[in-house]
Amino acid sequence: MWFLAAGRATSTVMTATSAVVWVPVAGGVLSGVTLPAGCLAAAGRGLAAQRSSP
Repeated sequence: MWFLAAGRATSTVMTATSAVVWVPVAGGVLSGVTLPAGCLAAAGRGLAAQRSSP
């Protein structure tokens, strides 16, 4: 279970650093994943709608 080891490593790093350091990094990573995923989902829905319309 690699994700448990990654979680432990992440929590150790977060504990060792202040929130001023890791909060912007975590927010940047989350937005860097969420925004492209949303764009891809919207594009997929648009293409599916185009294909289904006569």
